[in-house]
This record gives sequence, C-alpha cells and structure tokens, in this order.
Amino acid sequence: MNLFAIMGVLVYYPAVSFASALPLVLNTWSEDFTGATRTAFDVISQATGRGGRLDALEQGLNFCELHQCGGSVGFGGHSDASGEVTLDAMVMDGVTHDVGGVGGLRRVKRAVSVARGVLEHTNHSLLVGEAATRFAVDFLGFEEESLSTPESVEEQAAWVAGGCQPNYYRAFDHCTSSCPPYVLQAPGTRESGTGQQMGRWGRVGREEHRPRYSPYVEEGSRQQQQPSNHDTIGMVVVDREGELACGVTTNGLGHKVPGRVGDSPVPGAGCYVERGVGGCACTGDGDVMMRFSPSARAVMGMEAGMAPQEAAEAVVGSIARYYPDFRGGIVCADAGGGVGAAAWKLPLSFSTQSPETEGVQVYSVTPLGRKKGQAGDVARVS
Repeated sequence: MNLFAIMGVLVYYPAVSFASALPLVLNTWSEDFTGATRTAFDVISQATGRGGRLDALEQGLNFCELHQCGGSVGFGGHSDASGEVTLDAMVMDGVTHDVGGVGGLRRVKRAVSVARGVLEHTNHSLLVGEAATRFAVDFLGFEEESLSTPESVEEQAAWVAGGCQPNYYRAFDHCTSSCPPYVLQAPGTRESGTGQQMGRWGRVGREEHRPRYSPYVEEGSRQQQQPSNHDTIGMVVVDREGELACGVTTNGLGHKVPGRVGDSPVPGAGCYVERGVGGCACTGDGDVMMRFSPSARAVMGMEAGMAPQEAAEAVVGSIARYYPDFRGGIVCADAGGGVGAAAWKLPLSFSTQSPETEGVQVYSVTPLGRKKGQAGDVARVS
C-alpha cells in the first residue's frame, strides 16, 4: 500500500494490483461514522452483485441513521424552522444508473431504506415530503414515528427564544429580528421593471450576491463547522468486481426553511457513480454545492483520465471560483480502489476499509482555501 500527500491530503492507492484493494468502502467523516464503514464492509465482503452493493450501502448508512452519528445524522437531529425533523437520502447503482431518493421525508427513521424502495419498486428517481412518507408507510410497511427527541426540541426552543436567529431568509423586514412565518409582500409587487427587486427586500440588483447565511461560515455569530452540524454521510462502495454504488443520508440544515431539500438526494450532487470509472460523494453547504453537480463532475473528471485526488480538487476549486466562502468537501474512489478527497475551508475527515487496511482507516484533510498545513494525521480504528 502506498500513502502520499497532495495538497495536505493523504491519498491511498494500491501498490501493485487493483484486485488487492477490493472490495472497498469509502465514506465521509470519522469517529462514530466508522461504524458505518465497518458495517458496510462486513456486508460487501460476503456478497457480490447489485444486491450486495445495495445491501452494504443500506446497512452501512442505516447504522448512522439509527445511531445518530455525530449527534446529527438521522432522527433527533436538526429540525426545520417549524420545529420538525425531516430527512433526505439517496442510493445509486453504477451498473444500471438506477437511482432512488427521498427528500423532506417525515416520521420515518430509515430514510436510505425508503430511497432504496423508490429505486427498486418504482420507475421514479425521487419522492418528496408527506407523499414520500405515505409511500414508506403504506407501500413499504415502515413504522411511522416522531423524529424529534428531547435534544432537538430543546435546540429548537433555544433558537426561538433567540428570535429565530440566524436563519436562511435573505434580508428583508422582520426576518432579522423575529420568527417566521413571514409575509414578503403583496402579489405582483416584486418586480420594479428596472431589473431590480423591490418590496420588503429593498432594492437589490439581480447580479449582486445578497448576504446569505450558512452554518459553515466563520463570521460573527455564525456557526462554525463542528461534529454537531456536519450532518451528512456520503458513501461509495466498490465490490470485488469493481462495480460501484453510492448513497447519502442526512437530516439537512438546522432551522432550514420548511420544504427545503438539499443536495443529498439529487443524483450528481449528493453522490454519483459510473461503471468502470468510479464514484464520489459530497458533504458541506448543499445549497451551493448542488448548483455545480460536483459528484458527477468529479466522476467525469476521472473518466477523462484524472486520478481521484485530482478530480476532487478540481471540483472544489471550480465551486470556489463562484463562492469563495463556501465550505464543503468531496470524497472519490475509482473502480480499482484508489481514493482521494478534497475540501474547501472545511476541516474534513473520511474513512475507508479494504482488504489492505487491516480495519477502518481514517484520514484527515487539510482544506484548500485556508492556510495550508501538514498532511493529515492517520489513525487506525480497530
């Protein structure tokens, strides 16, 4: 096994034969997220074919959904502005390009299992909201239960007591000093006819970047990236034959506008796989990242000849050209078991397991866009 550092990222590549690096599980984050890595690897080590890949994804991601990895994935995590916890998830098979996803899933804990149900039992790719819950409960037979916990209720109460600040509404009257619901303006008054927006927005040129709140921005009262708010796990599974699948599950941003669906259940954004090439999964500021289809772009970069590391760095750099203050990361694996990762202003870690790693291997990533440091520390997890 070879390890070397590029741009502060420790990268694993097989030393001689691709076969010795497979099967492989790669996922975002570390600490208790390694339970998902281990669970998925145990499954894929004993299984092959589409069923094995999807079983590994589902059971690995279920681990974090049911164990609340990082204190944030799955039920009891961040609620939306109305106080309800909702979930987004997706699975994708690289052999067929079949995709199943759910957005804004309510009252069902195993969101990635529902996403797999969409893939296997419908001709659709994405179901959302209350209708997704009805599909999960009435058709798939899942139990309907509250996703809130005393901790999520307490967090919501503290936010309300603080005047519902900060939030994800762009600046207009009252949104910076009171709680929703808000009323923007009467119908028909938004356009000024001069290429600018009026009403309670005030006057803002359409091509200007309006101030936007992100939990990943380190300014003033803005939250910093911590284990409690990096609430997405993305995973790529490569079986013994080099066939791939990927999946993502999250409860999204805390205090998001009700109805918001992030990048996680969107193919090409949350994750993406291509047969014979590789797969990637993302984490970070999904509202920005989904505008660039980063997972798909990174896989296409690998298809064009880039190594996983090079493709990952190219994608985060392309986003930063438009949003230099965004925070996000991407992990990539090729079909032979080589991996790479890159992050922009986001302290990222990721976990892998293969026959060569002797258990779960954890890597840390020095983010681009910040002061460059030394290569990330490596820790073995038994």
